[in-house]
This record gives sequence, structure tokens and C-alpha cells, in this order.
Amino acid sequence: MPSPLRFKDANLRLQDFEDYLLVECPQCHKRAEVRKMEAPHSGARISCRECHFQSQDTLIRYDISLSTYCNSCGHSLKLVKLMQKEPIAEITIVCPKCKTTEDYQPKIIRLDLSNVVNKGCCDPYFGCELWLQSAFKSDVFWATNYQHLSYLKEYIQSGLRERNNREFFTMVEKLPSFVKSAKNRIKLLKIIHKLEQK
Repeated sequence: MPSPLRFKDANLRLQDFEDYLLVECPQCHKRAEVRKMEAPHSGARISCRECHFQSQDTLIRYDISLSTYCNSCGHSLKLVKLMQKEPIAEITIVCPKCKTTEDYQPKIIRLDLSNVVNKGCCDPYFGCELWLQSAFKSDVFWATNYQHLSYLKEYIQSGLRERNNREFFTMVEKLPSFVKSAKNRIKLLKIIHKLEQK
């Protein structure tokens, strides 16, 4: 009987597989790539070789809010604009009660989306569906790119899974239980084989 395959955790985190992500092109629905832009830029660029679609986006957003009173009649004025691409220094508001028009300075909160953990079945930059994903019962099995898929395959097919000295939780330690379960090994490896051909 052959000895079980051995997996030794390389102490990789999900961020180690996010320099580029494979996604479904929003224009032609073929495979496209999302790549993080190099510093000092904060954002990403999406490009598709099939239809030549390209776009880039910054990962900086602004939440704009205003809570004040009309200077003419004292009526309460409230306004919220979330996830704006540009800050707004002044907002012109018409009071719904006295119809006076005035400019107000809103509160601006700068958000850096690169710090937001919003992974899963879509990329965090453009919201495109990940290319490498498949339904598994009531869950979704996914990978950011082929390197990530290969690392998951090594882990799933192994009978012996060894931890490595580390000072943080690694990606495999954070995997959902359906991926870690040995009883799902054969079905998951079939899914991985199909995704490798995609």
C-alpha cells in the first residue's frame, strides 16, 4: 500500500495569491486578469485578452455624510453618500421645508479597500466573479489563480498534513471545514481537475 501524500504548510496566506486574480470578463465573460498596481498607486487593473477590455480602479473610496440644520429655518438636514470615488468638499442642499439653497461642508471618511477582507467568489477590486470556482453542495470552492489552485490541490490530496512554525494563522488553517474534510477529498479533486482545464 503506497504511503499517503504529505503536505507541509508553507506558511502562505491568501494575500500571497492575490498579486493577480483570474476573473470572468465583465464584457465577454471569458477569462480576464486582475493585477494589483505597484506602489505608490493603490488599485488594480483588469484586462482581457479575448475582447481587449481594460479598466483600472483605485482602492480608495470616501464615505460622505452630513448631519446639520438649515441656517434659515432650523430644519434637520441629513445626507449620506457611501463609497464615492472622489471626496466632496462642499454639498449644495435645498432645504425641503423652506426651500433655501446653501452649501455645506460634509464629513469625509477615507477608506482604503485594500485593507477590507472581502474575498470569496468575486474579486475585491471590480466585483467580477472568480474564474476558478465551482459549487460544492451548499458551498462554493474557489481559487484566485492557478498557483492558488495547485496549492489547494496539494493540501486536499494529502493524507498527512503538517504544520510549520509560524507566528500567524496560515491560509490552510483558515480553510472552510468542507475543504479540510477527508470525506470530501475525491469530489474536491474532481472539481480541481475540471478547473485546471478551464
